[in-house]
Amino acid sequence: MKKNLKILCLFFICLSTSYHLISQTIAAGFCYTVILDEEGYVWTFGYGVHGNLGYRNKQSQLIAKQIEGITNIAQVAVGSYHTVLLDKDGNVWTFGEGEDNKDQLLPKQIEGLPSITASNNYRFGNTKSARKI
Repeated sequence: MKKNLKILCLFFICLSTSYHLISQTIAAGFCYTVILDEEGYVWTFGYGVHGNLGYRNKQSQLIAKQIEGITNIAQVAVGSYHTVLLDKDGNVWTFGEGEDNKDQLLPKQIEGLPSITASNNYRFGNTKSARKI
């Protein structure tokens, strides 16, 4: 199984380098890729076993596909099997592997966080604690 998964991951890496999509940011998790385009739309493809692609299911996707209903995104971040999006209004969205093995198949807005800002020179954080990197 691990050998097949390594081959699959290598295939996704090769595919991501040959796919033509004008992107602002590309982030890679464990055998999956998240692309933020210049207009604030998010595209994903790869190994989707935990819903980390945001398509309402746990299926893998060979070609980049836009996540429906998600717009106005400023930054993307990924873990092994989860994805985090920050929109231009400071809202945080997550999907993929959750705690206690409860997968979030759809992008879900995280309520109750303080206002978060995005910048090329700052880490995620509220405006009072953001620090230059």
